[in-house]
Amino acid sequence: MKIKKALASVISFITFTCATAQVNVQSSKIIYSKDSATWTMEFTVEKGFYVLAPDNIDDGTGFPMKITWTSIPDHLRLVNSVVWPLSNYHGQSSVFTEGDYSVKQVFVITKKKRKSPGMLEGKIHFQGCLEDRCFPPDEALFKTNL
Repeated sequence: MKIKKALASVISFITFTCATAQVNVQSSKIIYSKDSATWTMEFTVEKGFYVLAPDNIDDGTGFPMKITWTSIPDHLRLVNSVVWPLSNYHGQSSVFTEGDYSVKQVFVITKKKRKSPGMLEGKIHFQGCLEDRCFPPDEALFKTNL
């Protein structure tokens, strides 16, 4: 009995470890212009995996990618939704297959930024899948120094 519990714990750990490596945030940056700021984040979908793209309808059968903001400095305001790259199709689903991708978000500058403007923080939510199974939904944190 103890061996079965120990083995189940090891298998759970291995599955969790694999799940967190499906999508990796490579970098993020923000570029200021006169009236706006454009945030860009690069991410990689690991070899052999695919993730559901944000344009999928969340019908309960999978978890499409999305970005949530946890900290936006007070000199910035969201303008539009996140601009995602073009996706591929896997059966009936719109997906990002293994490879490198870039997302963008435009902000309006609402007032002059302070000397120490802070940090833009958020999470990218995703569900990675292999051909024969999907892993539980996961997220990766990102921070962009301004």
